[in-house]
Amino acid sequence: MPSKSAEVIDSSQANVRQLSSAGQASVTFLVEMPENMAVGETGERRGFAKPQYDVSTSAARKAAEEVTYASARLFPKPADQDDRNWTKANAADRDRGLLARAVASSKVDDMLGLNCVAQEGYTRNAQGQLMGLSVEVDGAQVLTKVTPQGGGADVLCALNVDYRDPRIQKGLSDLEVTDYITGQIDRHEGNIVINPDTGKVMGIDNDLAFPRADRADVYAGWGEVKCNAVGTLPQQIHMDTAKKVLAMNPQEMERMLRTLPVPQGCNALTQEEVNGACQRLQELQAAIRNPAAAGIEIVTEFNQQTYDAAIDKQQKAIVAAQQWSEGVTIPPIGTAANGERSDWEVKLSKEDMGAITNDLRQYTPKTSYLGGAVKFQATAEMGSISQPDLYGVRQPETATQAVRSPAVLEQKMQALEAEKAALLTKLDGYQNRLQKLEDPSKGLVLRSLRYGSVDGAREAFLSKENETSKRLREITQEMEQLHPMAARAGVPGAVNVPAMQDELTRMKQRVQDVQTSLQQPLGNETLSATDMAKIQRELNYILQDKAEPYGKRGSLDMDLKGVAEGAVVSGLDRKCKKEETMQLERFITSAVQTPILTQQMDALMKDMEAAGKQGFNPQTAADLAERFQNLSTELQQTELHAAAMNLPPVSRQQIAKDANAALAAENAQLEFESQAMDEARHLMKDIKAQAEGMEMRNSRPLAHEKLDPAAMAAIQAEAAKLLVEDPDTYGPPGSLDMDIQTLAAQAADTALDRDLTPGELNQVERALMKEHLHPVIKAEVKQLEKEVQGLSHKNFDSAKMATLAGKLEDMSLDVNVASARSRVLAQPPAPAQAVALANESLRNLKEDLKAEAIDDAKKAVLEFSKEGGKKGLDKPAAPDAADNSTGASYKSSRPKIAPADTTSSSIRTK
Repeated sequence: MPSKSAEVIDSSQANVRQLSSAGQASVTFLVEMPENMAVGETGERRGFAKPQYDVSTSAARKAAEEVTYASARLFPKPADQDDRNWTKANAADRDRGLLARAVASSKVDDMLGLNCVAQEGYTRNAQGQLMGLSVEVDGAQVLTKVTPQGGGADVLCALNVDYRDPRIQKGLSDLEVTDYITGQIDRHEGNIVINPDTGKVMGIDNDLAFPRADRADVYAGWGEVKCNAVGTLPQQIHMDTAKKVLAMNPQEMERMLRTLPVPQGCNALTQEEVNGACQRLQELQAAIRNPAAAGIEIVTEFNQQTYDAAIDKQQKAIVAAQQWSEGVTIPPIGTAANGERSDWEVKLSKEDMGAITNDLRQYTPKTSYLGGAVKFQATAEMGSISQPDLYGVRQPETATQAVRSPAVLEQKMQALEAEKAALLTKLDGYQNRLQKLEDPSKGLVLRSLRYGSVDGAREAFLSKENETSKRLREITQEMEQLHPMAARAGVPGAVNVPAMQDELTRMKQRVQDVQTSLQQPLGNETLSATDMAKIQRELNYILQDKAEPYGKRGSLDMDLKGVAEGAVVSGLDRKCKKEETMQLERFITSAVQTPILTQQMDALMKDMEAAGKQGFNPQTAADLAERFQNLSTELQQTELHAAAMNLPPVSRQQIAKDANAALAAENAQLEFESQAMDEARHLMKDIKAQAEGMEMRNSRPLAHEKLDPAAMAAIQAEAAKLLVEDPDTYGPPGSLDMDIQTLAAQAADTALDRDLTPGELNQVERALMKEHLHPVIKAEVKQLEKEVQGLSHKNFDSAKMATLAGKLEDMSLDVNVASARSRVLAQPPAPAQAVALANESLRNLKEDLKAEAIDDAKKAVLEFSKEGGKKGLDKPAAPDAADNSTGASYKSSRPKIAPADTTSSSIRTK
């Protein structure tokens, strides 16, 4: 088939090393790009490369015999021929196009939108040899060979995950759907990767697909294929996946596969192979439309019931295929795989388990990807007992994350944010137009004629609204996927919400452990059960009605010692003894504080789940991260306090003293950090609002502006020229120090060679502000916003915070002055007296803002000087009006603001 040449990834700067030997099915290389480069769409720096084999010569056939044997299964073979003899006799050209098959599999997955197949592409090694490049994915293989720590032969290990997890069930089903369409015949468990943290399932090593032979013939004619592929339609398909399959257009898929670019020297798919994929897609679509007749099930969710049904079908296939274990009752594989081994481990001898293991591994066809994965999990469980030198279990903690480039991820996230902002603006415009079309004006009716009628316009804008909303949902999903990756890669401002949810579950268990430890008696308690009952009644009364003197009710900041002493006074009518205080503090912490911690963790988990359903929002994610960090700190403090309270009195006193001092210092630092970050966020919000308002104001055409477009174009061209030729007079281009007012007057005078009226000068200045000042403000606001979004307790630094505070104060001053100027320019020309008053008002505004900024900066320097030592920083010297040196605090390098010009009919800003 003719095809265009494909783009080949440049890996010339990559570090390449060989992973597998030539004795295996194919030689594999690890390709790792530099830190600022990526091979994957989500910033992956690493991929696994396989060379393109040309087996048209006998020497090459011998070197690539295993590859030849594997790929021969894709081609028609007479039923009476021995597999290997037939392969050797007909080896010529049998493995050509394997790289194109892998890439085509990835493209079909893209069209389906299931994202369950690794990204595939092409590259060349240093010798120029063409190679297929499969991008690294997160997780661990379902089945993999592991070399023992002490050395020796590899052990076949199955991943120990719970396949009842609905996410894993759906992922395996989605991969089975994709593989059915592509005709994949090599999806053994070593080519399935699961991320235990997210339940995400991915298919790797995707080149044995798009068979030229009929898939049913391949399945029936090659014994090994029965263990690597499923011979039927996918038996369980999720409703969402079914909709995506039905949305696929066979003609569009045929066109995509037929015209898929391939590099020079690599065979493309044949028309026969493409047609086979389209036929399988149509078969699957027909089955989804009539699942009962096809014998498949469309499910709205995966659960215990779907798991049991799939495992029951696999169990029957195992029993039917018994050879080595004939006569032995095979236990339910689902029970064995989930670690409930007591029953079958007692009933079966090691010899029986060894025989069952051989049957499960070699002779049992898999009825679904879920059944196959659980079958091999049970194989490894039994084998680890009967043949521990051959089989083992791999724990989920050993799964790895793909190595990603922070720079590439940050660029992608910024691009998505920019696209989202542009789409939201468009969406707002479409919705406004639709609202106006409900009661259209005569002018709108006239403009609607381009769509045929008002109804036609309404239909067109509804379509645009739907398309835009769809893309916004896609961006939200992409951001949800990118943020955990970016957080792991260390991208500022990225938040890993799924990881926080997992950690929150572990934190709740830690709270339970604290509560249990505090409920255990120490043996030195002095209060009797009767006294404790009286005190407890008073505690309930205090906590319900009189908690305020001891701290906010339901708060973790309550004065436990004060509550304990108050309860003793009220309940026993005497003062609380010193030795009784600790007994009561242990009780209150267990009965009151730990439940509050648990309630707050439950509320946070609930909010995280709600945020996930509503769609990803960076600010919401940042707020959740802040709450998570606060709860983590509270838990650490509670654990420390509980450990001290559980010690003998002598040790406890010193440890409690040290702990309280450390907690007080930590609390003071956290409070200081929170206040500083909150002030920065509020100021950033005000700056952004002012900048956006000014931009909108200057972009709005005004009725009293009289200069025609040609005159304005000439003035703008002259202004650009003046900025380059004389930056000392007008300020450097791209700087907030540009003197826009002087520039406007000079450019207008030079370009038009006449005196301009005050109104015309205002028009010129507005245009130049929009052209030269707005982009600078926008860029600086964006950079500051990025820095503010990256603030957290985890990476808080006093010196950097001081620098950021100074930048924000400077920016606030600049934006306020520019905004005030834009308001003046937007007004019709005023009489000379009004101009003088406006000048005076503006000058007062500048002086007030300047004085306020200086006062705030001095206060900030003093505060940061006092607190800086808590982070191990050198304390900066106290600010001095005569000191021009730079230090930990930020010092503006901008020139002073020029006074307002009261002799002109216009008003100067700088």
